[in-house]
Amino acid sequence: MTVPPKQKNIYLLILFLFILIYMLIIIPTSYTYLFIMSANMNAKHLKTIRAQLDATLQKFSPMRDITPPPKGWLRAVRDALGMNGRQFAARLGVSPSRVSKLESDEVAGAVSLNTLKKAAEALDCELVYSLVPKSSLKETAHKQAVKIASQRFKRTSHTMALEDQSLDKNSQRQALEELIEELSLSQPKNFWDNP
Repeated sequence: MTVPPKQKNIYLLILFLFILIYMLIIIPTSYTYLFIMSANMNAKHLKTIRAQLDATLQKFSPMRDITPPPKGWLRAVRDALGMNGRQFAARLGVSPSRVSKLESDEVAGAVSLNTLKKAAEALDCELVYSLVPKSSLKETAHKQAVKIASQRFKRTSHTMALEDQSLDKNSQRQALEELIEELSLSQPKNFWDNP
């Protein structure tokens, strides 16, 4: 069976239109959907990571209130053990003068973590190292989002006022809260650019 040329052209036109519709509507929509899903998954992932790390770091928060001894932890532990500088030096495999320097560097905050770890092991101790947020990671990110959102909102509000399109106070508050929430979760690349 042969298809008449006129009907063949109609079939080709329909096929062409189908391909065009597919390319213009279906493919971009799929990529947009994937992009949105990816962004949502990243926001969810960030939220989960932040919550888990906040929970872990919360355990260290009582450490904030502990003041290091005036002569440093190394000297305090060494003295509490009744170990003199020469004995500590022998356990560390360094000279006694190096122990004195190490202890003064600790007080000055000039000792490396690796050196401090070795010294702790020589005292039969374990170095515990952590960063302890002043509030929480969630709160720190929220404060940054508030700062950015407030700056953006101030510029936008000014422009809207010039165009006589100002929002009422309630709508402004709601829009600001939505922007803060969006920024907290999406964190654009420049989120931490301004201190």
